[in-house]
Amino acid sequence: MNPFFVYLHKKLDTGDVFYVGKGKDRRHLSRGGRSAWWKRIVEKHGLKSEIIERFSDEADAFALERYLIASYRALGIELINVTDGGEGASGRPMSDEHRRRISEAQRGKPNDPAQNAAHSKRMKGRILSEETKRKIGAASRGKTLSDEHRAAISRAQKGRIRTPEQRAAIGLASKAMWAAKRSAT
Repeated sequence: MNPFFVYLHKKLDTGDVFYVGKGKDRRHLSRGGRSAWWKRIVEKHGLKSEIIERFSDEADAFALERYLIASYRALGIELINVTDGGEGASGRPMSDEHRRRISEAQRGKPNDPAQNAAHSKRMKGRILSEETKRKIGAASRGKTLSDEHRAAISRAQKGRIRTPEQRAAIGLASKAMWAAKRSAT
Protein backbone atom coordinates (compact mmCIF):
# COMPACT_ATOMS: atom_id res chain seq x y z
CA MET A 1 0.00 0.00 0.00
CA ASN A 2 1.16 3.56 -0.67
CA PRO A 3 2.69 4.94 2.53
CA PHE A 4 2.13 8.69 2.05
CA PHE A 5 -1.22 10.43 2.13
CA VAL A 6 -2.92 13.81 2.24
CA TYR A 7 -5.59 14.27 4.87
CA LEU A 8 -8.16 16.80 6.05
CA HIS A 9 -9.09 17.62 9.60
CA LYS A 10 -12.69 18.71 9.96
CA LYS A 11 -14.72 20.05 12.87
CA LEU A 12 -16.84 17.13 14.05
CA ASP A 13 -19.89 19.26 14.84
CA THR A 14 -20.04 21.23 11.55
CA GLY A 15 -17.92 19.24 9.09
CA ASP A 16 -15.91 22.39 8.22
CA VAL A 17 -12.32 21.76 7.07
CA PHE A 18 -9.80 23.57 9.28
CA TYR A 19 -6.51 21.81 8.46
CA VAL A 20 -4.84 20.11 5.47
CA GLY A 21 -1.90 17.79 6.14
CA LYS A 22 0.45 15.25 4.62
CA GLY A 23 1.56 12.20 6.53
CA LYS A 24 2.19 8.51 6.78
CA ASP A 25 1.42 5.75 9.27
CA ARG A 26 -1.17 7.14 11.73
CA ARG A 27 -0.30 10.85 11.50
CA HIS A 28 -3.84 11.82 10.49
CA LEU A 29 -5.09 10.43 13.84
CA SER A 30 -2.24 11.78 15.97
CA ARG A 31 -2.92 14.55 18.46
CA GLY A 32 0.76 14.98 19.27
CA GLY A 33 2.88 17.64 17.61
CA ARG A 34 -0.09 19.92 16.99
CA SER A 35 -0.34 23.65 17.63
CA ALA A 36 -2.27 25.17 20.53
CA TRP A 37 -4.68 26.63 17.94
CA TRP A 38 -5.35 23.13 16.53
CA LYS A 39 -5.89 21.75 20.03
CA ARG A 40 -8.39 24.50 20.94
CA ILE A 41 -10.44 23.84 17.81
CA VAL A 42 -10.51 20.08 18.47
CA GLU A 43 -11.41 20.64 22.14
CA LYS A 44 -14.29 22.93 21.17
CA HIS A 45 -15.65 21.16 18.06
CA GLY A 46 -14.30 17.59 18.06
CA LEU A 47 -12.33 16.06 15.22
CA LYS A 48 -13.06 14.10 12.08
CA SER A 49 -10.03 12.97 10.08
CA GLU A 50 -10.31 12.02 6.42
CA ILE A 51 -7.57 10.69 4.12
CA ILE A 52 -8.06 12.20 0.66
CA GLU A 53 -5.50 10.32 -1.41
CA ARG A 54 -2.51 7.97 -0.98
CA PHE A 55 0.83 8.17 -2.80
CA SER A 56 3.92 6.05 -3.23
CA ASP A 57 6.00 9.22 -3.73
CA GLU A 58 6.22 11.81 -0.94
CA ALA A 59 6.75 14.65 -3.43
CA ASP A 60 3.36 13.92 -5.02
CA ALA A 61 1.71 14.05 -1.58
CA PHE A 62 3.37 17.40 -0.86
CA ALA A 63 2.15 18.74 -4.22
CA LEU A 64 -1.48 17.82 -3.45
CA GLU A 65 -1.14 19.28 0.06
CA ARG A 66 0.05 22.62 -1.40
CA TYR A 67 -2.73 22.57 -4.01
CA LEU A 68 -5.49 21.88 -1.45
CA ILE A 69 -4.26 24.56 0.95
CA ALA A 70 -4.18 27.13 -1.87
CA SER A 71 -7.62 26.02 -3.15
CA TYR A 72 -9.33 26.19 0.24
CA ARG A 73 -7.81 29.61 0.92
CA ALA A 74 -8.90 30.84 -2.52
CA LEU A 75 -12.46 29.78 -1.61
CA GLY A 76 -12.21 31.91 1.55
CA ILE A 77 -12.00 28.95 3.92
CA GLU A 78 -9.92 29.80 6.97
CA LEU A 79 -7.34 27.08 7.58
CA ILE A 80 -5.06 26.94 10.58
CA ASN A 81 -2.14 25.79 8.41
CA VAL A 82 0.66 28.23 9.18
CA THR A 83 2.48 27.56 5.90
CA ASP A 84 1.48 26.85 2.31
CA GLY A 85 2.43 23.15 2.75
CA GLY A 86 4.98 20.97 1.04
CA GLU A 87 7.72 21.08 3.65
CA GLY A 88 9.13 18.49 6.02
CA ALA A 89 10.09 14.89 5.36
CA SER A 90 8.68 11.67 6.72
CA GLY A 91 11.21 9.47 8.40
CA ARG A 92 13.98 12.04 7.97
CA PRO A 93 17.11 10.72 9.72
CA MET A 94 18.22 12.86 12.66
CA SER A 95 21.74 13.27 13.92
CA ASP A 96 22.56 12.19 17.48
CA GLU A 97 23.08 15.88 18.31
CA HIS A 98 19.60 16.79 17.03
CA ARG A 99 18.04 13.95 19.06
CA ARG A 100 19.93 15.12 22.16
CA ARG A 101 18.68 18.72 21.75
CA ILE A 102 15.07 17.54 21.33
CA SER A 103 15.41 15.31 24.39
CA GLU A 104 16.77 18.17 26.51
CA ALA A 105 13.99 20.50 25.35
CA GLN A 106 11.33 17.95 26.36
CA ARG A 107 12.89 16.98 29.69
CA GLY A 108 10.77 18.07 32.66
CA LYS A 109 7.71 18.98 30.57
CA PRO A 110 4.54 17.36 31.91
CA ASN A 111 2.65 15.01 29.61
CA ASP A 112 -0.77 16.09 28.36
CA PRO A 113 -3.34 14.19 30.50
CA ALA A 114 -5.75 13.83 27.55
CA GLN A 115 -2.98 12.35 25.42
CA ASN A 116 -2.01 9.97 28.23
CA ALA A 117 -5.62 8.83 28.62
CA ALA A 118 -6.02 8.25 24.87
CA HIS A 119 -2.76 6.26 24.75
CA SER A 120 -3.81 4.20 27.76
CA LYS A 121 -7.17 3.43 26.14
CA ARG A 122 -5.44 2.31 22.91
CA MET A 123 -3.05 0.04 24.80
CA LYS A 124 -5.58 -1.67 27.09
CA GLY A 125 -6.39 -5.20 25.99
CA ARG A 126 -3.67 -5.11 23.34
CA ILE A 127 -2.25 -8.54 22.55
CA LEU A 128 1.39 -8.61 21.49
CA SER A 129 2.66 -11.16 19.01
CA GLU A 130 5.36 -13.59 20.12
CA GLU A 131 7.80 -11.85 17.77
CA THR A 132 7.07 -8.46 19.36
CA LYS A 133 7.50 -9.92 22.85
CA ARG A 134 10.82 -11.44 21.78
CA LYS A 135 12.03 -8.09 20.39
CA ILE A 136 11.03 -6.22 23.56
CA GLY A 137 12.81 -8.82 25.67
CA ALA A 138 15.97 -8.67 23.55
CA ALA A 139 16.04 -4.86 23.76
CA SER A 140 15.68 -4.96 27.55
CA ARG A 141 18.13 -7.79 28.24
CA GLY A 142 21.45 -6.77 29.72
CA LYS A 143 20.37 -3.26 30.73
CA THR A 144 21.32 -2.25 34.23
CA LEU A 145 19.03 0.12 36.10
CA SER A 146 20.53 2.91 38.18
CA ASP A 147 19.96 2.89 41.95
CA GLU A 148 17.73 5.96 41.50
CA HIS A 149 15.61 4.16 38.88
CA ARG A 150 15.30 1.06 41.08
CA ALA A 151 14.20 3.24 44.02
CA ALA A 152 11.57 4.96 41.83
CA ILE A 153 10.17 1.58 40.74
CA SER A 154 10.11 0.41 44.34
CA ARG A 155 8.20 3.54 45.48
CA ALA A 156 5.67 3.09 42.67
CA GLN A 157 5.04 -0.56 43.63
CA LYS A 158 4.65 -0.01 47.39
CA GLY A 159 1.09 -0.58 48.56
CA ARG A 160 0.01 -2.02 45.23
CA ILE A 161 -2.49 -4.85 45.58
CA ARG A 162 -2.29 -7.65 43.04
CA THR A 163 -5.04 -10.14 42.26
CA PRO A 164 -4.36 -13.85 42.82
CA GLU A 165 -4.23 -14.27 39.03
CA GLN A 166 -1.59 -11.57 38.73
CA ARG A 167 0.47 -13.16 41.52
CA ALA A 168 0.25 -16.55 39.84
CA ALA A 169 1.34 -15.12 36.47
CA ILE A 170 4.28 -13.28 38.07
CA GLY A 171 5.30 -16.48 39.87
CA LEU A 172 5.22 -18.53 36.67
CA ALA A 173 7.20 -15.90 34.77
CA SER A 174 9.78 -15.74 37.55
CA LYS A 175 10.16 -19.55 37.65
CA ALA A 176 10.54 -19.67 33.86
CA MET A 177 13.17 -16.92 33.96
CA TRP A 178 15.22 -18.68 36.63
CA ALA A 179 14.90 -22.03 34.84
CA ALA A 180 16.17 -20.44 31.62
CA LYS A 181 19.12 -18.87 33.47
CA ARG A 182 20.03 -22.19 35.12
CA SER A 183 19.88 -24.05 31.81
CA ALA A 184 22.04 -21.40 30.12
CA THR A 185 24.90 -21.95 32.61
